[in-house]
Amino acid sequence: LSVGIWYAVVANFDRDGNMVIYLDDSSYRTKSIATVTGSINSASNPTIGSKPAAGGHATGNTLIVDELRVYKRLLTAAEITAYSNGTLAATDNLGAYLKFDDGSGDTAADSSGNNHPATKTAGATWTTAVHSPLDETITWVADKIFHTVVAPASYRYWRMLIESPAGTETMKKILLLNRALGAFEKGVA
Repeated sequence: LSVGIWYAVVANFDRDGNMVIYLDDSSYRTKSIATVTGSINSASNPTIGSKPAAGGHATGNTLIVDELRVYKRLLTAAEITAYSNGTLAATDNLGAYLKFDDGSGDTAADSSGNNHPATKTAGATWTTAVHSPLDETITWVADKIFHTVVAPASYRYWRMLIESPAGTETMKKILLLNRALGAFEKGVA
């Protein structure tokens, strides 16, 4: 994994076989969990961004999470691809959907309707300084605008950074190139 890169991570598992972890639609790791003891229905709370340690949570690298979905079923290959492309809309057996859009307070609301909010612990904080390709986001920073656009399923995300009004001609060339490649563009005449 590289620092500063967004990844779509999917862990597909059941207790009868393998757990497969996908990074951006590609199988990353496979591990047999058929003999792992314990229960999926454990009363202990899962953690995001840290691992349980004796007496608390172990800290590690900084992890920024844009959203978390927990399904009560395996995702299909097509759904994993859709999630990696930022277009997954499936809600079948969705157990929890944390968008992490709250921005303040100590909990992240569950948008699935199943009332499974997440609680911040161990120094977790909200950030608005990072933009995820899973959302279409426009943020003004001084004289700059950062705009991430979700492209059609067959394309990765297009990111455009407009440096200043003086860069208008360069921006037109970039947009024309994107048009030639068939990329989705928003707000372009």
